[in-house]
Parts: sequence; structure tokens; C-alpha cells
Amino acid sequence: GSTLNYYECNSDETKHDTTLPELCAGGEYDVIVTGYYSIPEPVQRAAEMYPDQKGILFDCSVDYSLPQCKNIASFTADQNTLAFMAGALAALMTTETSDPHINADKVVGWVGGGENTALDDYLIGYIQGVHSVDEDINILVSWIGDFKDTAKGKELAVAQANQGADVIFSVAGVAGLGTLAGCAESNVYSIGVDSDQYTVLLPTDPTTAANICTSMYKKANVTVSTLLSMALEGTLEWGHYEKWGLQEGVVGIATDNDNYQTIFSDEMKAQIEQVQADATAGKLEIKSA
Repeated sequence: GSTLNYYECNSDETKHDTTLPELCAGGEYDVIVTGYYSIPEPVQRAAEMYPDQKGILFDCSVDYSLPQCKNIASFTADQNTLAFMAGALAALMTTETSDPHINADKVVGWVGGGENTALDDYLIGYIQGVHSVDEDINILVSWIGDFKDTAKGKELAVAQANQGADVIFSVAGVAGLGTLAGCAESNVYSIGVDSDQYTVLLPTDPTTAANICTSMYKKANVTVSTLLSMALEGTLEWGHYEKWGLQEGVVGIATDNDNYQTIFSDEMKAQIEQVQADATAGKLEIKSA
């Protein structure tokens, strides 16, 4: 019985400050849903003009010291915990020298898109996860500078592989597709993000998919549908921020595909499952940006 209108700014951040007020001005929407790192300030400005409009943000948060944000509910995924698991997984991989993709050096990589708090959260969690397995593992860190430049993403992956990295975690949106391709070209493993990138890429780019050992995913569909249901039921707390993760079932490791099942030994799978169990139970003190 609901009606949905969908607006796409095509990654053009200059459109945020015009699109949001236009949507609010008509007063026709019970709630407006939007997200990602570049949107909080435009939302705050629109909320100041239209303080009665309710909004839901995912993967970011507004400044709740501002009075106009009383009708905005914000959510972020527990990406630092997710990245901790990616780090532990990468560390286990780089020490498994019987695999032909793995060299004798204990070096892993991380390639990020544009630097922001969410990406810093990923990076901090990843570093901590790697060093929770072995403090002597060297971690190479590279920034693409945006989330679109696939050529730069590929270049950085190849450069890290040339410096000894044999597992590279890519958190870079579309630009990350270049990172994954660079890992395949260099015959090292990649870790995808946001969705099961092995399964997604396999039909169209099996060469790149073959080197994706797993992915750290966010179930944005579950998050948004849950928040909207709460809003319609009247149980969503407005003017409030929450962080959801493993316990809420909105983040996790992509294990249900052939690559993961083939690449990781039973012993490594058991170790990864234990890390996930400890994180879910709140036994790990994982740092955050």
C-alpha cells in the first residue's frame, strides 16, 4: 500500500543541496531515505528549512547537537568489526605459504576510496584484525582519492602486489572493481566489500572473480527495510543514531560460495568462525574512528 519515488544524483554531490529541499518542499513524503558519507551536511541544511520532514540516513549520521535534526534517524553499519574480521582473515591467508597465490613475505594490503570517517573505521578495524593474528605482518595502505577511478584502483593493487602484498582488502566502491582486477592480474587474493563480489562478478568477469577469496558485506536492503518498517509501525526513534552489526544480522563474511569453500582450509574456516563468534558476543574490544 505504499508509494515509492526514487531519485538518483549519479554521484554528483552538487545535486544534494538542490534535490533534498525539492523533495521536502512538497510535503508529500512520510519519510525520505538517503545515505553515505557526503550527505549529512545537505540533510542538515534541508532539515533546517523543513524541520517537520522525517528522514532516515544509513551509513552516516547527522550532528544531533543541531535542533533541526530532531526528525532524522541515522544508522551506520558496524564496519570496524567487519574490517577486523577481514584483517584476521587476511593475516591467516598471508601466513599460509602452501597456497600458490601466497608468497613468503608477511605483507597484506588495504586500498581505500576517498578518505572519510567510515573508511577510517574500516582501516582501523582492518589493522587491528591483522595484528590480532600476527603483529609482525606489514600492512600497506593506499588511497585512491575517490570512488570512481578504477584505473587508479588497479594501479595501486598492482603496486602493492609488487611490494609483497598477497591479500588486499578493497573498500572503494566502483573504483574498487579496478583494485579487484589488479589483484587478479598480479595473481594475489582480494577481499571484496559491501556484497558477495565473487558471486556478483563471476558471470561477467570470471577472471577477476577467481581471485576474490571472500567479501565483507553489508545488507543495506535489510537495514533500510527494517528501519522503514519501524517508521511505519511508529517504533523508530527519531533524532537518534544507532550502529548495527553482527548481532542484528546486517553485516557478515561471504562464505556461501565456491571460492571461499575451496580456498580456505577447514582449520582456517574454524578460526574465522571463532573470530566472528567472539565479535558477535562482544568479547573483542575493536577500535573505531
